[in-house]
Amino acid sequence: MAVSILPFNIDDRDMNELSHAALLFLSELLFSTQVFRCITAFAAVQWIMVCTVVIISYNYNYQNPLKMKKTYLSLVSTVLLIAIVGNVSGQATAYATTTAVLVTPISIAKTVDMHFGTVAASGTAGTIVLDYADGRTATGGASLPAGSTTQKTAVFTVTGEGTSGFSISVPTAAITLTGSVAGTMTVDNFVCDAGASTTLTGGTKVLKVKAILNVPASTVAGTYSNNLGNASALFVTVNYN
Repeated sequence: MAVSILPFNIDDRDMNELSHAALLFLSELLFSTQVFRCITAFAAVQWIMVCTVVIISYNYNYQNPLKMKKTYLSLVSTVLLIAIVGNVSGQATAYATTTAVLVTPISIAKTVDMHFGTVAASGTAGTIVLDYADGRTATGGASLPAGSTTQKTAVFTVTGEGTSGFSISVPTAAITLTGSVAGTMTVDNFVCDAGASTTLTGGTKVLKVKAILNVPASTVAGTYSNNLGNASALFVTVNYN
């Protein structure tokens, strides 16, 4: 088998036209949507630089300043276009402000302990009803000796954030008071003057709690109380809404 190779000569004019055609084709190829998605602008510039260096080298060998000038202009134009297109990509970034609001923790403190004052028992059971104004009312066999001034409604002070709303919980079950000598009495029907929820005023709120003391028949004389912190203590719980 024999192969004949014909001579193939490219003159200056042909080379110059080929160089500009190559740059134009590569630019259009890079700007096409499908191709540009697969390469970065930086990689495109590298390819343009390689092609241009080859073309510049050829023109330099033939010492043709005009061709070199045209080639340089083609390079600058192409690089600028690629840089512009590189900024118009399929990716976009947005930023959001992140904020947190820290409020003053809500707290509650006992200001005044609940006290039913001096009470007299009899052979019949009775009750002592304590109101929000430190007043008392006796029913049944219980009575109120004259001159008693120790009766007090329970008072609590809540502090927190500005005018925030909060919920209030009081005991729903009776608490037991144990006598210093013998016997027990119970206290129930706890009610807060602010209800189940209210709002702070200037970061504070005073709560009053009333209740009813149940006096059994023939209760032994003595001081009746409960221990603070146990399951049978009077408590008030508050939480921000």
